[in-house]
Amino acid sequence: MEKFEEQRNLPEKELLVMTLWFVWKARNNSIFRAQELEPTTSIDLAEAHLSNFSRWQQKEPKGTPDLHLPNQWRPPKEGKLKLNVDGSWKQGEQTGSIAGILRDHTGQVIDGFVQQVRASSPLQVETLAILHGLKLLQVKAKMCTREKQNWAKYI
Repeated sequence: MEKFEEQRNLPEKELLVMTLWFVWKARNNSIFRAQELEPTTSIDLAEAHLSNFSRWQQKEPKGTPDLHLPNQWRPPKEGKLKLNVDGSWKQGEQTGSIAGILRDHTGQVIDGFVQQVRASSPLQVETLAILHGLKLLQVKAKMCTREKQNWAKYI
């Protein structure tokens, strides 16, 4: 096992466990699916899976910005509305997509939008999403004023 671990540059215990797992799977496939046993295949699969797992478990290098987003939407205070917007753009494309959703403190959807836009960068598409969201709020405020409701306090 020592030579096996050195040759592949993988942790010894994890490689042993992963190999046993794939031997178990190969055994079950042989019994229940009549598949031929290939011992080297089990070892190769174990090595590949452990290598992928190890690569994805590596710590982020220092200096990389933290891109973790909140796990869930947080409502605004009672009597307020919350507008969430987002934009999407793919490198080399001249169009992107924007979307927004307006909700109250209970999470009830008040309004929203989705639209394809012309854009040449992520910053441009995100800015267009914000602009479209502000226009939505402006229209909502005018509608509420006409209906003689005091919706302006929500904005």
